Amino acid sequence: MKRNHVFHEMCKETESFKIELPVKGLLLWVCLTILSCAAHPCQADNTAKTRSLIEKATITYQIDFSVDSPLNVWNKVLDHPVLMGKLWNLYNFQPAYQVTKVKEGVEIIDTTGIKGKLSVSDSAANSRTFYGRGEIDHWAVPSFISAEGVFQFRYQEDGQHIKGKFELYLRGDNEITDLLMKLFSGTLKIYLSSRFTNNMRDMKRIIFDLLHNTDHIRKRLTGDSLHDFMEFLSVSEKSDKSLEKGIITRTK
Repeated sequence: MKRNHVFHEMCKETESFKIELPVKGLLLWVCLTILSCAAHPCQADNTAKTRSLIEKATITYQIDFSVDSPLNVWNKVLDHPVLMGKLWNLYNFQPAYQVTKVKEGVEIIDTTGIKGKLSVSDSAANSRTFYGRGEIDHWAVPSFISAEGVFQFRYQEDGQHIKGKFELYLRGDNEITDLLMKLFSGTLKIYLSSRFTNNMRDMKRIIFDLLHNTDHIRKRLTGDSLHDFMEFLSVSEKSDKSLEKGIITRTK
């Protein structure tokens, strides 16, 4: 009798794992946008898809954020996904991501088998909008569990800081995925908030070093990553010079 009870409890735990993992996985690939949500220089024509998804999203989520960075440097961070992915792994931040360029953007894969493709659908001086599609490849997850999402960063420069809002619109590719999202929407938003906060904390460390410890990073890069970094560095240096010029002008 006791053995049957233990077996029953194990089955319940397994079923719970199978239900929660796919939905958490789908939101995990959304969190990749924090470090690699741009697809520069590729920009796919996803205007219609973006508008439709925002209007008919299954899950919507918003969170405020702030970053110690000049506006043009922050925009460059969003516009260099492959470089940001490389730096993320150099710092040994978790989870580890593999970010590669594809025809219409970037493809991101993490160590749990979650993967997604993202591309820019709109770009402005104070905002970025991205369209993406993600899925999870795991033994406990049905192959039809996949979703599409729209991710928006809206922000303003406040001195040498960025203050803004991250907005998420998510919809399943089928009725089953949508149902799972609705059932776990509360838990998933808590999970997403935690992951966003943690990833943004790590990204702030990278941004600080990009601005203040450039030699330390340069020595660890080679090939295309080094080329992208040197391009990024040129923007950072221009920003510093503009700041210095502004300070001199105000003191005269």
